[in-house]
Amino acid sequence: MAKGTPDTQQTIINGKRNPEGGEGVKYSLVKTIRMKPGTYKIYIGLTEEKVQKEVSITLVRGMKSKLEFMPLYFPGRHNRNTGSFYKGLRGFDVFLDGKKVGAKQRVKY
Repeated sequence: MAKGTPDTQQTIINGKRNPEGGEGVKYSLVKTIRMKPGTYKIYIGLTEEKVQKEVSITLVRGMKSKLEFMPLYFPGRHNRNTGSFYKGLRGFDVFLDGKKVGAKQRVKY
């Protein structure tokens, strides 16, 4: 379980609306673990949002890796391109060491 902390983000970044802009709660789940080199399946699920995702990653010997799940939101009435947290979470983009990881994404309605 991730604990939330109050957070305020800029509403405009580089002249574009930030879908996470404004006041809210930021959740971060940070865990350092040691794993042998190899390929692993990583799963994340948010039962309240009915969103789940599984990705396959490959870890290399002698390297520290950073895995990030970045939220994707359903488009809102005024935010068709970037989405809005008001309409809820539709999934995640996944990055391993800053590079996007491809995977099937399941969304339940």
